[in-house]
Amino acid sequence: YDFSGWVLNHPGGEYNIQKWAQGWNGSEGWYLDYPYPGVPERGVPQHPMTRWENNKGGPDIVYVTKLGNSIAYRDLPSNLKTNNIAEYFGASTDQNDPIFTIVCGSHGEIANDRTLREQFDFRHDLEGRVTGTNVMDNQRHVVWYELGLWAQDQFRQRMAFALSELLTIVPQSIDTEKQTEVFAKYFDIFVNNAFGNYFDIMKLVSYSPLMAEHLTYLKSKSHPYIYRKEDKRVSSPDENYSREIMQLFTIGLFVLNEDGTQVIDSSTGKPKQTYTNEDIESFARAWTGFDRQGVRGNTEEHRTGSTDNKLDPMKVIAAYRDPFPKSDLAGGFIGDRYLRCVDLPSQSFLKKGAV
Repeated sequence: YDFSGWVLNHPGGEYNIQKWAQGWNGSEGWYLDYPYPGVPERGVPQHPMTRWENNKGGPDIVYVTKLGNSIAYRDLPSNLKTNNIAEYFGASTDQNDPIFTIVCGSHGEIANDRTLREQFDFRHDLEGRVTGTNVMDNQRHVVWYELGLWAQDQFRQRMAFALSELLTIVPQSIDTEKQTEVFAKYFDIFVNNAFGNYFDIMKLVSYSPLMAEHLTYLKSKSHPYIYRKEDKRVSSPDENYSREIMQLFTIGLFVLNEDGTQVIDSSTGKPKQTYTNEDIESFARAWTGFDRQGVRGNTEEHRTGSTDNKLDPMKVIAAYRDPFPKSDLAGGFIGDRYLRCVDLPSQSFLKKGAV
């Protein structure tokens, strides 16, 4: 792991991290021992393992590779590609090395046309930037305006814009508002599915790391996991997305007749609500376990080139998932009428139509 970000933001100050690599405990090198038991005689308090589990892989503690494995200099996060590190480990900093390649790109990405201007630039300053933040902030707007004005599929572009106005994310609530590629990828969900099925759109949106960060279900964990693996506290999964996916993105607040008028509850004389707080709590347990994919190359990087993969659809961490049944809105449970895995034919996932 690279602790550069954690050094800068450590609550106890930079020195209390740096000293471990400066011979403070009798050793010197590019590593530290996690002070789980603490060192009372030297004033180091105990550090519970939950502190490590909750911070590793975040923007301040960046995964590099497994201890004992090797990693090529070219595959390091951008902020680690410094002359000091290259010199210490005997690596070459020559970017013209014939083994330096561009890895496979994003879904839908096309090759550069060298007859055009604005080519991809590998050059970085010390902070991994090639242009000012004001230019980067404006870049994504220019991309969108150009498509809106000149794209040949104007009907598709207008339909995509309408969908984006419904399934909104707010750049200011996402810690990457100066980037372009991640927001273009999110908008492409609507471009690619402008004339498709709304369920497919909702699935892609729900797996988007931008939506998960915006509506705060990213890394949401079940109560059993937190109680057993962390600090035995009573907790509830984040309810933000389970509420908004119903209220704003799909069924709305009230049950409607086919002509769009509200259904009146005969027992109360008031409009019949589509869901209750108990439904929100149940569905919140279904949105546990979602986390970002690991970092990869050939993407627009941010900060330390860390594990902030906000481009690819999220993965589900099974250990974080709530294992218990979730009720639906019809008096049953999600998954009713579906065969259990043990009841499926052998190798059913290979059959035609399998998803």
